[in-house]
Amino acid sequence: MFVEMEIMRKMPEAPEKHEAEKPPLGLKPRYVHDMERFVEIADAIHQYLASGKSIPDEWVEELSDIAWAYTAN
Repeated sequence: MFVEMEIMRKMPEAPEKHEAEKPPLGLKPRYVHDMERFVEIADAIHQYLASGKSIPDEWVEELSDIAWAYTAN
């Protein structure tokens, strides 16, 4: 028993089993971001129109830019 314990003590530890490391998620693809942003702007415009407020020019410009980027091809 003593010999077995001494051998076990001198053996290197077995590496622990780990699940395969998953890579970090990174960034969303650009088109996914743009489509989500398009929907967000369209929803905000709809809410502003429903409440009688004027639409900021920046929103219209950004919405137009996104639409043109994906329809110009």
